[in-house]
Amino acid sequence: MFARSCRFCRGSTLRDSRNSINFGAVPSSRPILLVEDDPDTRTMMTMALEIAGVDVVIATNGVEAYNLARAHRPWLILLDLMMPTMTGEEFRRAQLANQDIRDIPVVVVSARHDATRIARRMKASECLTKPIDFDKLAAVVTRYYRQT
Repeated sequence: MFARSCRFCRGSTLRDSRNSINFGAVPSSRPILLVEDDPDTRTMMTMALEIAGVDVVIATNGVEAYNLARAHRPWLILLDLMMPTMTGEEFRRAQLANQDIRDIPVVVVSARHDATRIARRMKASECLTKPIDFDKLAAVVTRYYRQT
């Protein structure tokens, strides 16, 4: 068993146990695309999703995210706003312009104080704020999985 904490993860630790986070049954042949440039946050979110049995494809900026979204057709995109190379907002504009990936739901995950307003403006499905509440993350992932 291991535990790890993260500055963007609500002060608690994530434990390597399938009982720590309950995503319900979310096996899928398609992955979730996690777009996050902060290595600690990316690691914690990836661990939480993988412990729950979710396949995760990772991008560290919007350009990588755009290419991976086209290649993997994920069923959900978890998108940070503040990233190098191409921001989350720039990624979302490019995504909406591409008919092959425009319908993939996007959940903004950001520490910005105005993240909810930006998420609405971007027509994102919803917004999670950092520090990440893993119960809320689980609820969001489960909700979108049930829609696939």
